[in-house]
Amino acid sequence: MCSADYSRAECSDCLAATPGSNTGGLPTRCPGSTSVFAVFDKCLVRYSDNNFLGASENEIIYTSGNDEKPFGAMAYSGKVLDRLKLLTAEAASSPKRFAANVADSPFALTQCTWDLPPDKCKQCLDVLSANASYWFTMTTEGQRKTYSCTLRYSDTNFSVVPFEDTSSSGPLPPMSTPSSGAKSGQGSKLIIAIVVILALAVPMLIWWVVSWYKWKHTRNSFGKGSRLQRFDYRDLFNATGGFSKENEIGKGGFGVVYSGSLKNKEVAVKSIMKDSRGEFKDFLAELGSIDGTGHVNLVRLEGWGCNITNYMFSCLFKPTVNLFLVYELVPNGNLHEHLYEKTEVLSWAMRFKIVKGLWSALNYLHYQCDPYILHRDIKPANILLDNDFNAKLGDFGLSRVAQVSGQESMQTAVAVGTRSYMDPLCMTDGNVNLLRSSDVYSFGIVLLEIAHGNNNPDGVRNLCRNHPESFVNSVADKKLKGQFDKRQMERVIALGIRCSEPIDESKRPSLDSAILHFLENGGELPPPKIHEDEPHAATLA
Repeated sequence: MCSADYSRAECSDCLAATPGSNTGGLPTRCPGSTSVFAVFDKCLVRYSDNNFLGASENEIIYTSGNDEKPFGAMAYSGKVLDRLKLLTAEAASSPKRFAANVADSPFALTQCTWDLPPDKCKQCLDVLSANASYWFTMTTEGQRKTYSCTLRYSDTNFSVVPFEDTSSSGPLPPMSTPSSGAKSGQGSKLIIAIVVILALAVPMLIWWVVSWYKWKHTRNSFGKGSRLQRFDYRDLFNATGGFSKENEIGKGGFGVVYSGSLKNKEVAVKSIMKDSRGEFKDFLAELGSIDGTGHVNLVRLEGWGCNITNYMFSCLFKPTVNLFLVYELVPNGNLHEHLYEKTEVLSWAMRFKIVKGLWSALNYLHYQCDPYILHRDIKPANILLDNDFNAKLGDFGLSRVAQVSGQESMQTAVAVGTRSYMDPLCMTDGNVNLLRSSDVYSFGIVLLEIAHGNNNPDGVRNLCRNHPESFVNSVADKKLKGQFDKRQMERVIALGIRCSEPIDESKRPSLDSAILHFLENGGELPPPKIHEDEPHAATLA
């Protein structure tokens, strides 16, 4: 197949070089192979001793592009995907299996090999367009290729050479009939060629079988240490409508989240892209420890899936690994949306219920899991709500599991999380020290935000200091219009201030069962001490 973004002369040179005996020729690069796929910039060559005409080959995807980010990347991404959908339909219905837009940006082309029927052409291009779902951080130009189709897009025009319509061409000239002597000579040459090919093919076939087995074994062993259910990539692709923008419901620290239906169950599928399998091994192992199946206030992790491309050609191309995490779908949004974006005010009864649910989730992670687990990114956006406003703590992308039971702290080299909720004491001596009290600090900030309606812990402390007799009414969210239980509000504020102690972490309480007793009955937690020399909250922002 000639690439439509190169001239026919350039394609002719590309095709002429493939059967050569030099180092660039296919016989030299693939000695003795009976089935060969070769993708070049200007042409595509495929030959085999088996009939492959009319079959789409799209398991391996080649990618290329630049590093330049477009202005308004998300809007540009949507335009590219819409343009590719239109051109896919045009190419599939065209006898030349080709379509291009050269009139306005984004410029694009789609192309299939001519042997594919329309449905196979569309299927092949749909796979490439699905691969483009990760282009929400796309560059200004890119290209995707398989052995049966290709697509390209750019924000600047590029050369496109249309194919001539050969449907009206006259009949081919009759072939001359060789003499019997010529037939005999050709037969001898054919026998010799077959013998030579078989002699070369046997060791190459053995090498291919061993390589294929190694690839399959590696693919099947990926994530083997995880106790989570593994889903097939095709099932995840179909469940989310091909990871379409219509199914996109949010973005987290690790990737995009899509809604979908999997095995008659509504799920949320988070896509995570990395370039190396090794980066996921520990990640999957830890996720297996925090799948959330043991607690009602944790978002349940149903399983995972992956898609590995370019692995068979890892000597030439870096393998691409797409990891997918499948969660239960929590339908009622998150706490941040209900505090700041919803028109209906979140009642105090619901807020107090959420406070107790969040405590329950952290108590489970800190004291009922062995070894214990640190969440490290507690914030309203990660507190999901079901239809009954039960809190479910989610997004364990930054979580860490203690190496052994009883370990008091963990260290990492990089500070991660959302800064306005991060413990200011976790960074010492160039290392990030991870303690249970770091989660307690974030818990306290969220409690004050639930009570006050804003993330302003210093403001709450000042109100408590300046209005010691009436601080509850001063701190309470004005949107509640006084409709709250004063004793519950007072306990939540007191607990939030104590948990978010910014100077001495030893003064922060542990989230054991005594906290729940204090929230429900009061009297167990000493009143918080307000320090005059506390750092301003701006140091955390």
